[in-house]
Amino acid sequence: METEKVVAHESVNDDKGKFTFQRGPLVYCLEGPDNKDRIVQNIMVSKDAPVEETFQASLLNDVNIIKTNGLSTKKQLNSEELIKTEQEVTAIPYYAWANRGASDMMVWVPYEASASKPQPAPTIASTSKVSSSLPNVRTINSLVDQYDPVDSKDSNYPYFHWWPKKNTVEFVQLDFDKEHTVSESKVYWYDDSPWGGCTVPAAYTLYYKKGEEWLPVSNTGAYEIVKDKYNVVKFKPVKTTALKMEVQLPANAATGIHEWAVQ
Repeated sequence: METEKVVAHESVNDDKGKFTFQRGPLVYCLEGPDNKDRIVQNIMVSKDAPVEETFQASLLNDVNIIKTNGLSTKKQLNSEELIKTEQEVTAIPYYAWANRGASDMMVWVPYEASASKPQPAPTIASTSKVSSSLPNVRTINSLVDQYDPVDSKDSNYPYFHWWPKKNTVEFVQLDFDKEHTVSESKVYWYDDSPWGGCTVPAAYTLYYKKGEEWLPVSNTGAYEIVKDKYNVVKFKPVKTTALKMEVQLPANAATGIHEWAVQ
């Protein structure tokens, strides 16, 4: 059986500029344990890249894997051009994924840069340790992956949420890699109303860490709370090692966040 690179119907917007590997009746996927840095979302592969099939008797109860060469992509500061690095790419049968613990996985592989999801550029937020009032949430790092959503209900990429909680006070926190002076925050809320369970919050407040104490920032403008755009708050500059966003959930809904950036 030959490996084919199969594209989706042109009407499927989410799969434009991408293909999937298919060998006989089996669709393949890329999974973290087989690829560099256990990351696959940032991989690109040319439609013309040659492939090689190999039987692996010691992997996932005997599977044929597909190997090819591709590129890993990463954003850089102050530039739209991506940093691209050559790497070997391995695909496994789709039916066999998620048997080695939680990891990154991708079925539709970008062959165009416009369809790729590059690793974030090194900003204050992306180099921070991200945490929240919900422990051990796998999607917490989506807050700083620098994916700009199409709108607040965009679910094409991971996002963070507090569903099914309602009418509680929650938080997300950035512990910086070192002390920084910051004076602006922008947040893009996840809101899938009226059919889903999340809306923009009832209110939120920013705090900065001073020693062991959390103090509210001295904002120079109102806390805007609207969906389908970044909500920007400017405040008097503070030198700190951490920033926290305290969020009041609505009475009858949860709240979610696509992106959070500071500068």
